[in-house]
Amino acid sequence: AFGTILRAKGIVDAQDGQWIHFDFVPGEDNVRTGSAAGIGKLCVIGAQLDEQGVAYEARHIVEQNPTAEELARWIGDSGQPVKKFFNTSGLKYKELGLKDKLPTMSDEEQIALLATDGMLVKRPLLIGDGVVFAGFKAEKWAEALQK
Repeated sequence: AFGTILRAKGIVDAQDGQWIHFDFVPGEDNVRTGSAAGIGKLCVIGAQLDEQGVAYEARHIVEQNPTAEELARWIGDSGQPVKKFFNTSGLKYKELGLKDKLPTMSDEEQIALLATDGMLVKRPLLIGDGVVFAGFKAEKWAEALQK
């Protein structure tokens, strides 16, 4: 085994002139046809945390929304602006028109909104002693997990 797939998404050529678009997170998948959107793309995020001997707690944030208090703490600890914790490529973000609304909202309002729906939160989240990352950056995660 190569580990666990945490998330996969992509646009691949179906070789019949169509393109297959797919999104996968554990327990949820979506496959459809669509336009090429430029060139084919593929992104798979995985982990071998068990193999690396790293203790962790998995939490499905769509089923267990982070609270406003948790989000405020994590965002503060990250040193990043609140907007970095929004899943800007998600359907919910787009449906709510948040690209235009967020700039007019206070940090507290944005955090309260994030706490209403886990689909609005950028995933995966890495939260540990002295480290909080929203989204996956292999180099940052590897460095943090080696500490």
